[in-house]
Amino acid sequence: MLANDVQHHYIEDRDGNRITEAMFQGRYYPAFPGVVERLERLPELRARGDDIVICAYPKSGTHWTWEIVTMLMIGKAETIPQEKTEQFLENVDQETLESQPSPRVLNTHILPDIYPPDLVRKKCKILRIQRNPKDVMVSYYHHIKDRVMYGYEHGKWPAFFELCMSGNVEYGSWFDYVIAWKKFEDENPDVPILHLQYENMIKDLSTAVEKIAGFLNVTADKSLCDAIAHACTFDNMKQSKAECYPKEKLERWYKKEYNLYRKGIVGDWKNWFTDAQNEEFEKEFKRRLQEAGISTKVE
Repeated sequence: MLANDVQHHYIEDRDGNRITEAMFQGRYYPAFPGVVERLERLPELRARGDDIVICAYPKSGTHWTWEIVTMLMIGKAETIPQEKTEQFLENVDQETLESQPSPRVLNTHILPDIYPPDLVRKKCKILRIQRNPKDVMVSYYHHIKDRVMYGYEHGKWPAFFELCMSGNVEYGSWFDYVIAWKKFEDENPDVPILHLQYENMIKDLSTAVEKIAGFLNVTADKSLCDAIAHACTFDNMKQSKAECYPKEKLERWYKKEYNLYRKGIVGDWKNWFTDAQNEEFEKEFKRRLQEAGISTKVE
């Protein structure tokens, strides 16, 4: 298969609407050109001791955190004139990554079963972001529905909710993702990991920036952390990062008027979940996470 070829697979919901995906080792992934080849080559990735890796389930704040970390590494509260996808493991060839200067702020949504071993051996720092999974599911729905590559423009929320609950979405279920990373941490206690909660970042971003700077051993006084927090508010990023996404690219990948940054608010799930859906989710949440010994709460 050529690097730019993707063998398409389809997720079909109860209404007959299909989502176009790629597949690797029985799991769905975005159908980026060459994605399967890149996933196959992940074990070959050569890490650097100062690599930083942002690991999060989709729609949990990866773009946001990548911007914050990159600003801290350059020591300036200035919009980064590039996309986080330029260091996105699923979407960038290793040769391109090799050509990038250190420190690299890598990011990925993959589960730890295919996490590059050299990143573990060299104890590269990981930032793990978690967001209320109900908001994640709603944000994911709009992401899939509004992006041309998925072909899911007619998909309805009730059917997509069922796909999420069954884990029949790209990267698998949120439950499997969280449980897998908990197991990874238990088995690799010497790998430095910083946990970030999306909702806490929304409440007090300056404190979160300070926390990230401390974890990365970056010299950043309060004025710089405050300035970065201001630059990285949702509204500011939505406006400033728009220039990083050329119009022709947006038109190719997204529906008209689509913006990568939709709402970024806490609690939007309440506008979408029915009482029955919420009850179903809460039951599964308690069962799966209690069995795994995870005490995460959802409000």
